[in-house]
Amino acid sequence: MKLVQKNPEQARKLEPMTLELKCALLLNVVERFREVDAEMQAQSMAILLKVAKHSLPLKMAEIAEELGLSQSTVSRNVAYLGDWNRHREKGHQLVEAYEDPSERRRKLVRMTSKGKRFVTSLANIVTESIPKDYLQYVQQFVAQGGNVGDGINETT
Repeated sequence: MKLVQKNPEQARKLEPMTLELKCALLLNVVERFREVDAEMQAQSMAILLKVAKHSLPLKMAEIAEELGLSQSTVSRNVAYLGDWNRHREKGHQLVEAYEDPSERRRKLVRMTSKGKRFVTSLANIVTESIPKDYLQYVQQFVAQGGNVGDGINETT
């Protein structure tokens, strides 16, 4: 990765992350998901990460809209990630869905403590795999109000 414009001196010091390193990092994350369930679908992973990204509970309809999934798909995956799946089998207990107190027909979804620990383990895989000087630069860049996508470009 090449860092541009914000701090050219820092950019020259950093080694690019190779495609091999990036792929190894992604495979480690996928393998961690497979430890929960070897057949976990990508949409379940996306829903879990979407819920984890927000500190407040999310409406199921919001999740469906933001991820481009149907309401029934989100509901099925939340059950799978929650207490019980659609086959009445025990779920993974990573999220919980509950009735919105202000609108009883609406369901809200939030992380469980087990889910928070799991997502933290995913984040640790990422932070432990990224070269330290690169990670420090990115953290500093974001702390200064930069958007990572604006300040970091791929090189070929």
